[in-house]
Amino acid sequence: MQGKHLTQKERFYIEKRRSEGVKLATIARELNLSCSTISRKLRRNTDPAFNGVYSC
Repeated sequence: MQGKHLTQKERFYIEKRRSEGVKLATIARELNLSCSTISRKLRRNTDPAFNGVYSC
């Protein structure tokens, strides 16, 4: 089963909530996604040159 792609709105939401210091588990619950999905997306799409900001 292929995973779903996050929408731009979801990506911005994750970035906003992470900058507020919200835990991944909380964000995952709010978006009805698994914590591992959020974690994988962040790991794959974060530009380390920009201090951990999610790259859309």
